[in-house]
Amino acid sequence: MDNERPPWLRQPGEPSAAYAAFRIYFEQGPVRTMVATIQYLQTLKGDRRTPPVYKWSSQYDWEDRAAAYDEYTHQDITEVQRGIAASQAKIWAERRYQILEEDFEVGSRFYRRFRSIDLSKLEPKDLRTIAAAWKDASAVRNEAVSRATGTEDMDDGIDVLKVEIPKLKEWFKDQVGPGQNPLG
Repeated sequence: MDNERPPWLRQPGEPSAAYAAFRIYFEQGPVRTMVATIQYLQTLKGDRRTPPVYKWSSQYDWEDRAAAYDEYTHQDITEVQRGIAASQAKIWAERRYQILEEDFEVGSRFYRRFRSIDLSKLEPKDLRTIAAAWKDASAVRNEAVSRATGTEDMDDGIDVLKVEIPKLKEWFKDQVGPGQNPLG
C-alpha cells in the first residue's frame, strides 16, 4: 500500500474491478462481509459466477483498509459531535450568564430599596410584608443562580436576611412589646 494516500482509495497496481469490489465491501460499514459483497456483485452484473473477492481482499488488504476508513469516519463524526457540544455549551453558558445578570439587577434594586426604608416609620405588618418579600426574592434568586450554575444552596440572600431579621425583631420588641413575635 502507498503510505502517501488514504488506504481506502485505489492503491497503485490495484485493478479497477478489484477497487470497485473493495468500495462495495467497505461501504457496507462495520457489518460488512465478503458474502454480502459477492452477492451484491452477482446481482449487479447479473452473473452467478463468484468474483475473486477473497483473492483481492487478501492481495489488497481490504480488512485493514476498511478499518482505516471506519476510524477516519469515526474521527470526523467525533469532531462534529464535539463541535456541536461546544456550540451548545456556549449557548447555555450565555443563557446562564443572562439569568444571573437579570437576577443580580433585580436583587440589587430590591436591596437598595430595602436599605433606604426608615424602619421607625413602619408598622409591624409592613415589616412582616418586607421580610416575606425579602425571603421570596432571595429564594427566587437562589433558585435562578442554582439553575444557572448547576449548584445548590446559594444562600447569599438568605444570609443577608438572617442578619436583617434579628435587627427587625429587635426594633419590633421596642414597638410591639416583650413576649410577642413581631414576624408571626
